[in-house]
Amino acid sequence: MTRQEVIELAEKISTGVASDWEIAQYNRWYQTFQEDNEEWSTAELGDEGKIEDELLRRFNLMTDLPALELHNRSSIYFLRRIAAAVIILVLAAGSTYWYFSGMSQSRDFPELVIQNDVPPGGDKATLLLGDGSRIMLDEVNAGLLANEGNTIVNKSEEGLITYHTGQGANEARGNNLQKTTYNTISTPEGGKYRVILPDESEVWLNAMSSIRFPTRFNADKREVEITGEVYFDVTPNEHQPFWVRSRDQVVKVLGTQFNIHAYSDEEAILTTLVEGSVVVESENIETRIAPGQQTINHNNAVMEVKEVDTEQVIAWKNGLFQFWDTDLHEIMRQLSRWYGVKVNYLNDGEGSSFTGFISRDVTISNVLRMLEEAGNVQFGLEGNRVSVKTGRIGNEK
Repeated sequence: MTRQEVIELAEKISTGVASDWEIAQYNRWYQTFQEDNEEWSTAELGDEGKIEDELLRRFNLMTDLPALELHNRSSIYFLRRIAAAVIILVLAAGSTYWYFSGMSQSRDFPELVIQNDVPPGGDKATLLLGDGSRIMLDEVNAGLLANEGNTIVNKSEEGLITYHTGQGANEARGNNLQKTTYNTISTPEGGKYRVILPDESEVWLNAMSSIRFPTRFNADKREVEITGEVYFDVTPNEHQPFWVRSRDQVVKVLGTQFNIHAYSDEEAILTTLVEGSVVVESENIETRIAPGQQTINHNNAVMEVKEVDTEQVIAWKNGLFQFWDTDLHEIMRQLSRWYGVKVNYLNDGEGSSFTGFISRDVTISNVLRMLEEAGNVQFGLEGNRVSVKTGRIGNEK
């Protein structure tokens, strides 16, 4: 490709009129450009940052498609940003696009092999009843599961767990009808679950998460306790506030949608508001946030508030992994919880971050291979153990 042709392609990309075929041409040229260690000429080729911004804009337009539509089309999107012009590689398979950026990658890695595969997680959870008995929710048939006081626990044909006061509860329990009974629903590695609480609020549990709640809320307050990551769509009731406890933090709401990320192996608790208004309380300090804001509670020492992309935060609920400049260690924590694998770092794994999204319904080998192609990282998989190696191995001493 001549330099003039490259200039024309750069101009088309920067103005947003380049076709996918032209972007692919640019991609092939840019790979050769980097390998030859040439320098970018702003005067001749245009502003590298503007071209990157335009390609990112095109990427964002495509990722605005509904998650369900993406899932049905089996589309996979992935992008990684570092200090270089964005490269877009258009794959030939169907309508699948793979976005990434970077300098030419070193392939001097020691041999790491993906020897097997691990399927994605699914609807798996355990229900702990008030009498201490346990029900494996993914193993029982639809229908009546239990009578808890005057509350009936059902599993719908769709697998949804519901609680409601029923006339058919065992009246022989007499005074026990007034006794508060607590249930706990917990998900294992590779598990997720959706629950309708006694007040009709909807709850989604991510992998390795739990929620403890009374089978009948009292008149003045609805209070639950969680671990891990849980998304709430709370039924409005101005006379009965809804409280969520996670470690030493309390989130107080009347009716709204929000996400709490409170895994015990992570330092901070992240509370993200999608709709409505919530108050986050910790160490007697109350912080009110608006939609699109997130509190970061660092072991109750500091409470930060920042603007976030809520779609990225709740992507797990919509069946996606979604990253934006996300550290490799955080990505591997998510993969570990969802696929039930153990992670072994052959070096520190620092300095690698990724942006993009991919369905959580694919096997782990799909995710690992995309990360390999998008960054200077290599994976091995044997059984349920993933080995991770980053950096230019050939240059190590």
